[in-house]
Amino acid sequence: MFLQKFYEEMRRFYHTTPTSYMEFVRLFLGKLHEKRTELTFNCDRLTTGLQKLADSNELVGAMQVELLQLGPKLGQKTKVMNGNSSFCLTSVKSCNMLD
Repeated sequence: MFLQKFYEEMRRFYHTTPTSYMEFVRLFLGKLHEKRTELTFNCDRLTTGLQKLADSNELVGAMQVELLQLGPKLGQKTKVMNGNSSFCLTSVKSCNMLD
């Protein structure tokens, strides 16, 4: 089909010489090597990214467990701080009344 169209447009035949065929093969092999290298690089990047995601997921799980363990302590500290802050507010108000 390509040769027929080429003939109709150019009014001449297309011949492949051994030199042009070998150049085509060299070009093809060069592109093949380039694409394989690119694919290997991208696969390595993907593997590294997936490993980092797995590591992060593991760290988040550990932090969630730690947060659940600290939850009651944080609630207790919050109650103590709320009590202290109300004491501080009444102290400040009484000091302001003295002025």
